[in-house]
Amino acid sequence: LALAQDITIVKDDLERYNNNSIEDGSISSVTNKNIQLIEDTTNMLSEHQLSLVTNAVLEAKNVVFFGVGSSGLTAEHARYRFIRVGLPVEALTDGHLAPVRASLMSSKDVAIVISVSGSTVDIVEVAQIAKNRGAKVICITCHAKSPVTKYADIVLLTASKEKPTNSSTLSTVISQLHILEIIFVSTLNRLGDKGTAMLQNMAKITSKKLF
Repeated sequence: LALAQDITIVKDDLERYNNNSIEDGSISSVTNKNIQLIEDTTNMLSEHQLSLVTNAVLEAKNVVFFGVGSSGLTAEHARYRFIRVGLPVEALTDGHLAPVRASLMSSKDVAIVISVSGSTVDIVEVAQIAKNRGAKVICITCHAKSPVTKYADIVLLTASKEKPTNSSTLSTVISQLHILEIIFVSTLNRLGDKGTAMLQNMAKITSKKLF
């Protein structure tokens, strides 16, 4: 599936949906596409990979999510999600600050680099720097043979039907968020009562922000 994904070229969004008007199927077409992407992403993730990533996250002194563009939004969401269970997480989405942060990492840290294409110059640079610093590098991408995977200790593939130059659709973000949510739940399960207590405490604190 991963190999097929790498070599498949799909037409642009408008060409894919040009036979579906709002009245006769766009809702179901988009929904079915997203469901299929989630299923494909799930099928490319093994229990062994999930265990390795969960262990790395729990054992790390610092977990830093890196992403730019739409993947930067995913990185920010991941930070927001994981910090709620008390983990030492950061998110870097600035192309200038990211390599600076990567240069400060050590063998005790984990860098989770997110790139749909796997070819974004800023993210490939960050992965290389973090790797050279001895950090464990986990890559989330749609392309198994992309440049960023060269520096990754663990490669997690997400499904996408976009070209590398058209990778900012919500569908690609959904695939990324899906795999990150799986990692989060696995981490939460491993934390046990401690993780549950942290979530409850965070809920209590943030509830004060509601009317």
